[in-house]
Amino acid sequence: SVALKPLLLALYAEQVAGFYEPDSSKFFGVEGGDPAQLRLVLAHEMVHALQHQYIRLDSILHQSADGDRLAAAQAIFEGQATLVSLRVMLPQSQGEALDQPEFWNAFRDQIKNAPRSMKVFASAPAILRESLVFPYLSGAEFMRWWKTAHGETPMPLGAQVPRSTEQILHPDRYASGDEPLRMGFADSLGTVLYEDTLGELEIQVFNATLRGGGEVLTSIPADWAGDRFRVYDSPSGAALVWYTAWDVPIAAQRFRKLTESRLEQRVRAGYRLAVDSLMVGNKEGVRIVLAPTQWDRWDRLPIVEVR
Repeated sequence: SVALKPLLLALYAEQVAGFYEPDSSKFFGVEGGDPAQLRLVLAHEMVHALQHQYIRLDSILHQSADGDRLAAAQAIFEGQATLVSLRVMLPQSQGEALDQPEFWNAFRDQIKNAPRSMKVFASAPAILRESLVFPYLSGAEFMRWWKTAHGETPMPLGAQVPRSTEQILHPDRYASGDEPLRMGFADSLGTVLYEDTLGELEIQVFNATLRGGGEVLTSIPADWAGDRFRVYDSPSGAALVWYTAWDVPIAAQRFRKLTESRLEQRVRAGYRLAVDSLMVGNKEGVRIVLAPTQWDRWDRLPIVEVR
């Protein structure tokens, strides 16, 4: 129901004041922009230029096999740059405010309320709004935690890079070594239109959408352990197969109960919904299949394996 390309063009045209492009190693600023805003953006983008001297940002940003892992990597880069730009914005005498929880509560409220003056942003689907805000806001909060816990190391690199949005949203999960379960589909039958991982952030957006809107709840861990989905082509329409795994049984049961009841109210004509509990590796899991009634794989559903 959304024409994505024109919406994204309008959204970025409304938002962007400048950006650093890794492919050309150049900074671009929007002509006629507010000088104060450009100073803030320049500070932010210069951090990306410095990051690019040590890390291949272009190769990281072009990864497409795991959207959740990519979002986590983007969050540390944008988070570090956001912290620097905030220090530029604040008077030197107020620099210590960045270490206070009250500042971050106010900053979060400011970010959440800003869309009222941004008509395209305010009208965009929640998944786009949350995905745009996440790397800057949650990334900055993670990097502030990192600075406190790992002051001698400027940012996590290599094996230290967070591997999920769960680790960004809940640094204690990162610190405890709570790694996401990696899944892959076991066969290559059928025409695959798309395959990816949602992760905790996008699952929470999904839950908020099924509730009918409202706040996306990210402050309390969902006990997500991993997920993987595929969208198949078929003569009768697209078919979705989605596996999720959960750290504790009660989280899997809660997800199944709420998701099944809410999705049942949205099944379109000619489609069928199946929600089942099963084990994914050694984790309690939930499989959701939303596909045309005539789909030829209902009697041999695709399965995933832990990798």
